Amino acid sequence: MREDIQKWLEALRSGDYQQCQQQLTDGRGYCCLGVYAVINGIDIPVPNYGAHDDEIEANRSSYKEMGKLIPYAVFSKGISMNDDGNSFAEIANMIEEYYTND
Repeated sequence: MREDIQKWLEALRSGDYQQCQQQLTDGRGYCCLGVYAVINGIDIPVPNYGAHDDEIEANRSSYKEMGKLIPYAVFSKGISMNDDGNSFAEIANMIEEYYTND
């Protein structure tokens, strides 16, 4: 398994990250993709509750960068599970299953 994915699984299961929904970060917590970004040095913008164009573009840039590194199936399922209220541990299990069955 790739090192970045292994680090992501460990971070999601660590209990060190508070979870939020609907955005990479709300200033206190992160979605599952926000955790991936933080541990892999991908810049994520401050929370953007319908904010300015430059913040929206920064979010797009972060998602595009992660989209090059994470398979679409994991990327989209992770977003869906996170926003539906699944725990980081449940999301980590899905990611691990994808990579071990690949």
